[in-house]
Amino acid sequence: MTKKVVKRKLNVKALLVMLLTIYLIGMIIYYLFTMPIKRIIINGNNLLTDNDIITTASLTDYPPIFRTSSNEIKKKIEQLDIVKEATVSKSIKGTLTITIEEEIVLFYNKPTEKYYLSNMQQVEITSLTGVPTLINYTPSNILENLIKKMKLTNKDILSSVSEIKYSPDIKNEVMIDENRFILSMNDGNTVHINIANFDKLEQYKKLFAVIGEEKKGTFYLDGIGTNILFKEYGAEGEDKVELPE
Repeated sequence: MTKKVVKRKLNVKALLVMLLTIYLIGMIIYYLFTMPIKRIIINGNNLLTDNDIITTASLTDYPPIFRTSSNEIKKKIEQLDIVKEATVSKSIKGTLTITIEEEIVLFYNKPTEKYYLSNMQQVEITSLTGVPTLINYTPSNILENLIKKMKLTNKDILSSVSEIKYSPDIKNEVMIDENRFILSMNDGNTVHINIANFDKLEQYKKLFAVIGEEKKGTFYLDGIGTNILFKEYGAEGEDKVELPE
């Protein structure tokens, strides 16, 4: 018994559809693979310029977006001392979004003419407003402890400080407190404070409210306990103020 051989006709239409589909998929992949970055959005930068970030990330030539590693961009940007963290995302429309979290600028160190950051790095940046100035030399170990305390202090409180002066308490050539600082406040008051009691500065606005805006003087926050001494400029006596809860 002979087997009947069935010849199948080539479905040209189906083949063309398949080839066209493969071609279109290939073109889409090629387009995405070679599509340059069309737009760069940068968020969260206050101290660094957009150009600083784009240059650091090697994006000045707007390279192909999907051939550019987000992780590599992130690593390059985070090498900048002022950057705490960076996140990078891409969109299929060719938009690259970079979000920056910068380190906090704590104060301007006048002796070194640099700004101190919350990560203890010193950087040279454009002059800033609302940042305290450390006006004199401070031993490195004490400076390090000051930074640790300041980075935990509310930004609004820090911005109310105009000048910081390292002023150890010495009486009769005996060191009483080597960790003392004198703060000049923007409102005209003065604050004596040390490292151990630096957290009391968080209560400054409440203390100021208790004393009243009409009085100007010195708050002594370097003592022990919750009682705060306040001496009005030109007055002989001192007032005791209870540290607010």
